[in-house]
Amino acid sequence: MKLSEPNQFGQSDPIETDDEMHEALVEFDELLHDDDATPPSFKASYLRACQECPEIADNEAHKLRFLRCDLFQVQMAVNRMCRYWIKRIEVFGEERAFMKITLDQAMKDDHKTLALGIVLHPLLENDVIAKDKDGRCAVYFDPSRQDSSLYTDKSLLRVFWYVVHIALEIETTQKRGIILIVMSKYASHSQFDTKLSRMISDTMKGCLPARIGSYQVCHPPIFFSLIYPIIKYLLGSYLRERIRLNRGSDDTVIKSLQQYGLSLESIPSDLGGGADVNNSRWFAKRKAIGK
Repeated sequence: MKLSEPNQFGQSDPIETDDEMHEALVEFDELLHDDDATPPSFKASYLRACQECPEIADNEAHKLRFLRCDLFQVQMAVNRMCRYWIKRIEVFGEERAFMKITLDQAMKDDHKTLALGIVLHPLLENDVIAKDKDGRCAVYFDPSRQDSSLYTDKSLLRVFWYVVHIALEIETTQKRGIILIVMSKYASHSQFDTKLSRMISDTMKGCLPARIGSYQVCHPPIFFSLIYPIIKYLLGSYLRERIRLNRGSDDTVIKSLQQYGLSLESIPSDLGGGADVNNSRWFAKRKAIGK
């Protein structure tokens, strides 16, 4: 499958055709059922998901997310999906792993963590998720809102999964990934949790079917230079190429984000833009409709 020209972060996106998508899905199933290509022990969690929740796991739409994430390199996509189900059971536990990742099912015990607003989607006036110019959904992370006495690491990780899965409902996100915006201006040194960073990094690398198109750290504090080498190491080479540090005044940071494809209305309000970062009303609406 042909790829687009690389953007300023070195990311190319697949140029899809119906015929090539169909061929990739056929090859996906062939490799998945080939025990030499995909050993039984490796795909056991996925096969269990097909029995426990076939409406989630055993369909072309689910497989297509992984193909898009791995640029239609089929064996890589199969491997990612198998790791995804292994990790999903680890993160959500046996009881909830095969439920839908919605507020009334797999996330039913994590509402308090969610309400802290540590990880969320910035929203436009009509409750549409803010995106960059290429359609990547924005995911906003504010470490200053962290208080590990109020939740477990696993609970916050489940919130991250929930937010990413919301983004994956949108086709452009499946094709082009997300843009991660970190507001670090008011965070203390203790709130930069390397253990949590490692957990999130592990789920993104070769597991969740979502690429990070860019990683924007805004207003990094003075002490950030001490932990930045650790964060870069945890991210791995792919994500290291996409991280940008946005320093200076509020206006300077806004101009920097605009250069990276975010309009003023899509920049989180905490950074001086127009996108709302108080998601309580939106989450209430999603719960009411079973999402």
